[in-house]
Amino acid sequence: MIITVQIVYFFKWLNEDDLHVYNEKLTVALQNLRYII
Repeated sequence: MIITVQIVYFFKWLNEDDLHVYNEKLTVALQNLRYII
């Protein structure tokens, strides 16, 4: 369930126009994946 929610938020982040914000959130998402694995 937690992973599914994070994936949904990840796709919402892809819709953002601000590339800088996208890069920051992508980094956070990758860090979260490290903790999950």
